[in-house]
Amino acid sequence: MHFHERVLERIPEDVRRGLAARTSVDFIETPLSDAMAFLQDQHRIKIVVDDGPRGELSRRTISLSLQNTSLAAVLQAISDVVDDAHVYVRDYGLLVSRNPEQEGLELEDYLEISR
Repeated sequence: MHFHERVLERIPEDVRRGLAARTSVDFIETPLSDAMAFLQDQHRIKIVVDDGPRGELSRRTISLSLQNTSLAAVLQAISDVVDDAHVYVRDYGLLVSRNPEQEGLELEDYLEISR
């Protein structure tokens, strides 16, 4: 995943390194919350799944197999295969959320790495 130079300046160094790190995943009908916990443990980046009021996002399942791929590309692929899952870079790490406009989040404070 490549970011424009201005965008890179806004990403904390530890998060930037984590997003560039290589990883391999083999998720088969894995709940999104479990997949994010695996990636969080593997890369030591805080990942928060914002379920919203109904708590449905973390229960969605994912089937995805990627080898030797950057974490950023894995997250992008996850957002491509899980409906309404958007991944955002925050100062503390990463946020996985449904459409932020529906959640009332301030978009200027988020850097989307998905879609």
